[in-house]
Amino acid sequence: MDEESVQVFLPPRERCFERLRLARFGETVTCVHCGDDAVTKRGTTDKDAQQYRCKHCETYFSDLTKTIFWQHRFGLEEMFCIVKEMRSEPTAQIARDLDRDYEAVLNFVHKVQDVSGDIDE
Repeated sequence: MDEESVQVFLPPRERCFERLRLARFGETVTCVHCGDDAVTKRGTTDKDAQQYRCKHCETYFSDLTKTIFWQHRFGLEEMFCIVKEMRSEPTAQIARDLDRDYEAVLNFVHKVQDVSGDIDE
């Protein structure tokens, strides 16, 4: 995959997480486990998502916890690239472009399709 096309498609990594966070939580981050807003920042994950700790239920979560991106081994740019290309390119081609395992890309495509249902856009 050409790095330029990924950069054109995506804003900077920090901005991607900021947009995901705003869409998901709004102005105040709440615990994805109990819904409480007594949350503190705890650094970042290995995927650069913001990590949090809930003071109420004493659990940890990140920007990606309980989303389709949560347990995936792909980087944020790769996940967005797959989502962008999956309607126009064969999965095998996407896997080759990203230099990733076909089965991993296929599983992610199926997960996105399951979550999105019949969304046309």
